[in-house]
Amino acid sequence: MSRVLFVAEMGSGFGHVRRLLPLAKAAAARGQQPTFLVSNPDEVAPLLHDAGFELRSAPTIGARHRLPVLGRAVAHTFADILGTAGFDDARSLAAATRAWDDLVSDLRPVAAVCELSPLLCLSAYAGQLPLLVTGYGFVLPPPELPQFPPLSRAQPQHAEAMLLDNVRAVLRARGRPVPDTLPALLAGDAHFVTGLDELDPYRELRSQAAVGPPGIEPGPVSRGAREEVFAYLLGDAPATLSVLTALARTGARGRVFVRRGTHEHRQAVTGGGLTWLERPGEMRRMLQGARLVVHHGSMLTAEETLLGGRAQLVVPLYLEHLLTARALVALGAARVLAAGSPPELMGDTIAAMRQDTSLARAAESFCARAADAGRSRTHAGRDRAALLNPR
Repeated sequence: MSRVLFVAEMGSGFGHVRRLLPLAKAAAARGQQPTFLVSNPDEVAPLLHDAGFELRSAPTIGARHRLPVLGRAVAHTFADILGTAGFDDARSLAAATRAWDDLVSDLRPVAAVCELSPLLCLSAYAGQLPLLVTGYGFVLPPPELPQFPPLSRAQPQHAEAMLLDNVRAVLRARGRPVPDTLPALLAGDAHFVTGLDELDPYRELRSQAAVGPPGIEPGPVSRGAREEVFAYLLGDAPATLSVLTALARTGARGRVFVRRGTHEHRQAVTGGGLTWLERPGEMRRMLQGARLVVHHGSMLTAEETLLGGRAQLVVPLYLEHLLTARALVALGAARVLAAGSPPELMGDTIAAMRQDTSLARAAESFCARAADAGRSRTHAGRDRAALLNPR
């Protein structure tokens, strides 16, 4: 049985693995053996349990090579994200690339599919392993551009030319050709933007349009929501306790999941109409139960909520979240609260949104258009064709 790697080497959440899982199931259906390589295997293991796919740790560049590097508020371009993740150190970069070589040699895959995995892209560049690069807009800048476009007004933290020099030095030492540009490193043998075009910060610069998020069928969920709120928040974020306090004070009914939540978080919602969840639950079911989703702006949550026709309140933590939130606001489907907002303002905003039906109407209109466009069907056909027929 031929092995195909599914890799999410950067990131500390569930989203990247959840985006790769439908592609892995398609590979398994064709008789291939999926193996997942991730930065947080213990955390994502429950997602893969039912499928029975092998799960291992991906090589990294020390402790830096994980989120929240990706979402740094001070990032100017994707070069800053790569630089902070370890591409600013040629020696460490070479060592991590060798670790990828050893793992690939041991596993002997026929192909690899990756999301947000620049080290694998470097290791596989101009090599023998066919590589399909996927990812939503923010994590997959257009590889055909001469340089990474600016994402914010922040000052650059890393010189893109220096990072490219490091990449070239590693590849020359390996006897490989070198890329003309740093974005070209992310091209793979094929690449697909597996997100919503409307949430892509590089939308106007792409020569290849986004093909839609995997495994999400557009279409409004039931209008008969029994509860008012579903909150999906990060326990590590200082803003989370304020958001929970504000939610509880409004008297809202609903459910709350806090990833890496603490006893203090749980106590903040105890005794009211909010139910604390130990696990997040299947998102479609969460959407069926609530009219408003409160979250930080992770792409998969934003996509699922938008395509489910629900209103969103976004409390961004990182640059990526902020860009996603702005795109949702432009669609008329969300409001944004700064993470440092006082609980009183948060509470007033949540209370107002509980009565406002315009955001949900905008989301329902969007997902109806998405369903008509057949994005999920197009995505599945094109991605599987590239994945399941390695050279």
